[in-house]
Amino acid sequence: MPAPLWDFEKKRFTNAIRDDPNGNLYSWINPDELQYAGLPSPKIDANWNDLISGRYFRLEDSEVSLLNQDPELPTLTKMPSNERISKEGFYGGPDVLHSLHCLNSIRKHLDMEYYAGSMTLPHEYRRIHIDHCVDHLRQALLCHGDLTPVTMKPVAANTSLPNPVTFYLGQTEREHTCRSMEAIRNWVTARGQRMGRIEPHLVVP
Repeated sequence: MPAPLWDFEKKRFTNAIRDDPNGNLYSWINPDELQYAGLPSPKIDANWNDLISGRYFRLEDSEVSLLNQDPELPTLTKMPSNERISKEGFYGGPDVLHSLHCLNSIRKHLDMEYYAGSMTLPHEYRRIHIDHCVDHLRQALLCHGDLTPVTMKPVAANTSLPNPVTFYLGQTEREHTCRSMEAIRNWVTARGQRMGRIEPHLVVP
């Protein structure tokens, strides 16, 4: 694997839930970072598109040979050239971008009224796709097993309920050691430019 994928960085997670002195819970969002959650908007959609577009690129012969050695799967299928694939060949991409695609799909399903008109997957396949995405993300999280501590804080939350409610708030802002997503994204983009890629549209699992 090329060296840029081995770059690591220290990262504090943003969009944490905090409490104020009056017991009100709120989202803390770093204004200097791109936003990927919240009420749907063209800006959030553009951020997601920039993050995951072009995630499948043309594989080199050595990669195809290695992947075809998996005894549990059939050999790779060659993709013909068309309006979205400039060069015939075998295509693939890193799982992190597929997992992000899954998360984005779940995000869109939370606001189906907003996104219904732009859904490219036929209605009869949407549930199977979302179920796949939920379970894929479960397995991805278990695979990577981030052990950064999430510390707990009791909060007497201000709510509309008649009696006080104590929440146990997970503090998620500890510093994590992460692979550099910028390095991964740059590598994927360069691979696509050099070898060819599948242009975004109707790409599902």
